[in-house]
Amino acid sequence: MHPHGRRDGWRVKGLRWWIMSALSEGPKNGAEISSWIEMRSEGFWRPSPGSLYPMLAQLTTEGIIKRCEDGKYRLAVGIGPSFWRVASGPVSIDVAVNEVESYVSYIEDVAKVEPEKVRAYLDRIKKVADRLEKLSAPQRYF
Repeated sequence: MHPHGRRDGWRVKGLRWWIMSALSEGPKNGAEISSWIEMRSEGFWRPSPGSLYPMLAQLTTEGIIKRCEDGKYRLAVGIGPSFWRVASGPVSIDVAVNEVESYVSYIEDVAKVEPEKVRAYLDRIKKVADRLEKLSAPQRYF
């Protein structure tokens, strides 16, 4: 299993966007959302219930979606700029740090199998690492 419980991080991260995109067309239950994603991805991906329902619960807890009495989910935010802001990025520092950890795990996995792909990005990786190191210095921001 992946160190952070995610075997395919891009799909999990993208699942937020897929769900909100599906719900932008109207209320849907979990099975309908899963089918919608499969159709829109041209059969490339159908999220498993093990990833879909926890994400639906998380989005409900965050207040981004609501569960209707009939069991269907709907967006709790408008479809305008606030929708795309929520859909396109983390909603908390905890979520952002989890995503950073997932991306680092992904890069580590690629480096094991195709190190030349990672070598091409070493300068950028070092710059990101330097920025994160600066954030960890308490006197810098606090």
